[in-house]
Amino acid sequence: MESLVKTKFSDIENVNSGYADMFYTTYTVKRGDNLYNIAKTYNTSVDNLIALNNLTSSNLVIGQVLKIREVR
Repeated sequence: MESLVKTKFSDIENVNSGYADMFYTTYTVKRGDNLYNIAKTYNTSVDNLIALNNLTSSNLVIGQVLKIREVR
């Protein structure tokens, strides 16, 4: 069973990211995960995950916590 957490990030933390005062689901990376499969599972895009988490590569680390925002 996956561990999902809804988190509200404050305006101060996100003022420069363009995602101020939004709610996110977080996902903890497990062995075998990749950005494409995570994005597909949560109805979002790889580009969205990269931008939202300030990633500089597609490399993930087991235990890394990613912010997830579904594309509606």
